[in-house]
Amino acid sequence: MISSNVLLGACHCGRLGVKFETSLSAVSFNPRACDCPFCRKHGASYISDPAGRLTISVTDRSCLREYRQGSESARFLLCGNCGVVVAVAYDDGT
Repeated sequence: MISSNVLLGACHCGRLGVKFETSLSAVSFNPRACDCPFCRKHGASYISDPAGRLTISVTDRSCLREYRQGSESARFLLCGNCGVVVAVAYDDGT
């Protein structure tokens, strides 16, 4: 994958950071919002690019938390200090 766009982000306290590399234009994304109680509580919406690359940086390993619900096919990665969801990883079973 050749990335031409890099999107950076972090949780509120800065202990978890994200770097999303994609060949897609940022304006082409249409964030999706889930209506489950967990996502509504966290105000979460999601973008994805199967050909993209996501790097998560962690300055305090004790703050990286994982939450699974329902089918457990999605791993919600969040900061245990400030509570921000920084990424969701989908396990497709392969």
